[in-house]
Amino acid sequence: MSDWTFINNYAVTLSLIAKHPNITAPQLGEAIGLTERTVRKIITDLHIVGYVKKKKVGNGILLIVSTLPCRCRIIRIVMLP
Repeated sequence: MSDWTFINNYAVTLSLIAKHPNITAPQLGEAIGLTERTVRKIITDLHIVGYVKKKKVGNGILLIVSTLPCRCRIIRIVMLP
């Protein structure tokens, strides 16, 4: 059996940021099983499209999840009432 999941690394990262806005990239990487570099790229991608906002707090960055519609057409269709 192959190793695959329904939820990709972007969704898992976004979910963890929503639950733990003060989480760091190394902590995210450890929790998800990715390198810090990969996590930083995912955060940057999510920030560029507007799903995550960054706010400077002291020496760190607070990550804030924005409420945007899902970009996946199939999910939008399935979620219609």
